[in-house]
Formats: sequence, structure tokens, C-alpha cells
Amino acid sequence: RKAPQQGETLPEGHGRPILCCAVHNELLVTGSADHGLRLFNLRSREFMRELFAKRYGHTEWVTACQFTADGRVVSGGHDSRICLWDKTGVRCNDLT
Repeated sequence: RKAPQQGETLPEGHGRPILCCAVHNELLVTGSADHGLRLFNLRSREFMRELFAKRYGHTEWVTACQFTADGRVVSGGHDSRICLWDKTGVRCNDLT
């Protein structure tokens, strides 16, 4: 397993500042002031998917994110919502 080298970066991500992040095995999730979350593969350095849709997700800054034991993402934001994201789709269950 090759460790990241100094100066290596991920593909372009959010259009606004990243406010939170979490790591689970080879996955990185970032939450941002753009109201979305992005999922990256740390080994390949590839963008996997964005966790945001007009019908699902946050309407304000995403300020907290974490992986569950089974690999799903849970996020919280300035909109007072807690979202539990599906593992494969772009859909979340609002836990508030």
C-alpha cells in the first residue's frame, strides 16, 4: 500500500471551503459550504460521487460528516438537518 506523497492532491472538489471531513478505510468524505458532500477514493485519488441533489441533502453549509460502521455517511449542517446517505445512490434519510 503506497502512502500519499507530500504535494499530492485530490481532484478538484467543492466550489466553496471544505468545513469537515472523515476517513473510512480507503474512502474520504468532505463536507462544504457549497451544501454538498464529496466522496473520494484515497488509494486511486479519484472522485467517486457527490452527495447532494435538489430533492435530498442540505440546504445550508455541511459542518459535520462521519462514516457509520457499515460505510454509509451521516452528515449535519447549518440547516439543523442530520442526513444518513445511501451507500450507492444520491439519496438521504433525514434523521431530524
